[in-house]
Amino acid sequence: MENKVKPITPDQAIEKHVKSIPDFVIESVNELISEKLSTETRYATILQKDIVERIISKSDVDKSEIFRNHWLDIEEIYRNAGWDVEYDSPAYCEHYDASFTFTIKN
Repeated sequence: MENKVKPITPDQAIEKHVKSIPDFVIESVNELISEKLSTETRYATILQKDIVERIISKSDVDKSEIFRNHWLDIEEIYRNAGWDVEYDSPAYCEHYDASFTFTIKN
């Protein structure tokens, strides 16, 4: 007997996740990139906590909802839009704020 339901492909999973991220999240990140982008260096570094703060200011969600729903897993969205994206967070023994760096692709 053949299964009627097929496993999700990696591309389908990414597409489904991307579609689940609310517009106010992308809007918040877009604003922060625009505010922080240096045309001289061609990159913007944004602290994760600043993204969270901006999202909260634009919506009625709280920090736990943002992380529970993985709304900050935005790297692929911005890579597809033409950015190189790096996420940096501290290891267990380090103490600094997590950040995203968006660099204009050459």
